[in-house]
Amino acid sequence: ETLTRCMRDRAAVGVGDRVLDVGCGTGRQSCDLAAAFDASVLGITTSSSGVTAATALAAARGLSGAIFEQRDGTANGLGDGSFDALAGSLNGMFDFTTHGRELSDHRLMLDPATGEPARRP
Repeated sequence: ETLTRCMRDRAAVGVGDRVLDVGCGTGRQSCDLAAAFDASVLGITTSSSGVTAATALAAARGLSGAIFEQRDGTANGLGDGSFDALAGSLNGMFDFTTHGRELSDHRLMLDPATGEPARRP
């Protein structure tokens, strides 16, 4: 819970932002971001059981702005300018470095106005 709160506070997500949560797991962080900022959050994970659990959590919390899909974070097929902010789990970020990918690969999915893969406080 402390790590999720810290990430939420440091993400500098704005009200109504479009957020990509890479390696969303069971969706807690995605749901917290959607609830706290009335944001539209797409959580992606390679785990089908994670998508099922995350979707159930969002439904239980009444969060229509949090949706979840099974996708590979390193080759997710999402278009340029699709998101305003990028969030991710420590495990998901570790996977990028072990597969020779960098977080900058996600830069193109963010709104060109931000120019960064994640907003900074």
